Amino acid sequence: MKPMNTNLKARFYPEKVPIFNNEPSTEKFEIVINDVFNKGVISKKEFTKGDLLFKFAGNIQYHQTLYTLQLKTGVYIEDPYFMGRVLHSCEPNSFVNMETQEFYALQDINIGDYVTIDYLKTEDMLFQSFQCACGSIDCKGYITGRNTKKTML
Repeated sequence: MKPMNTNLKARFYPEKVPIFNNEPSTEKFEIVINDVFNKGVISKKEFTKGDLLFKFAGNIQYHQTLYTLQLKTGVYIEDPYFMGRVLHSCEPNSFVNMETQEFYALQDINIGDYVTIDYLKTEDMLFQSFQCACGSIDCKGYITGRNTKKTML
């Protein structure tokens, strides 16, 4: 087993969250603010397609917030410290396994790249719908959730 990250200064999670293996650290990621996307996660190191990016912690919720991802219908995991800051892209560079609470690289990720997922892969309905600004040639436009995407196109 790999040693756990014990550098508390490198953590995104508060002390009340127990340290765990493969948690995101400030050595690998940064949360940045910009005018278009608000807060997002950028990579501070290079990752290769298939790499485990990070594991996240969160509380089970039975209602959505801005910082949840859907585990199954009506059940969500809330992580306002890190995972909830990962932005949407219609052409994402990562995917999340909600059962293991792990993010993996779908493609190579360079230093300075935003870490993104496709919210239509995880959310039946979004807590807050939005006009996508990902810039992909295949951009889906207005993002509401996978249960409504066909009616909104």
